Amino acid sequence: MAMTVYKLAASVSATTEAAASLDVRRDGVLTAISLRMSVSGADALGDGGSAEVSFSSVSGMGVNDTLNSFAHVRTVQSFLTTGGAAVEDRQETGGLNIAVAGGERIYLHVGVAAAPSTVIVNCYLYVEDGARSLRDRTR
Repeated sequence: MAMTVYKLAASVSATTEAAASLDVRRDGVLTAISLRMSVSGADALGDGGSAEVSFSSVSGMGVNDTLNSFAHVRTVQSFLTTGGAAVEDRQETGGLNIAVAGGERIYLHVGVAAAPSTVIVNCYLYVEDGARSLRDRTR
């Protein structure tokens, strides 16, 4: 089977719903996700950011029992500094079996905690084209 690698990327300084989005080109199965985030300019305890990948145009971060979110990463500065510092986090997840349909839109939401200057997120989605999921997905 062929595999398509999709990329979502955003660089924001304030919480942004649907900071990036993409349309899936053809039916397939999402098998892996690489989600990386860095926060530059964090200078106080608790500064940081979060990112979520979702089938919904509205963020589900902080929401219980959302059926649309399938990846999330968060990083927070845990020290004080007199200058800006960079903090980062990543999530690498394989072995997924999430059905995606051609034309379906996937969104990247970015949250900003406190006052970091910039939250930068890169997300790669690995989709096995034409594959059939072993289970149905409820949206």
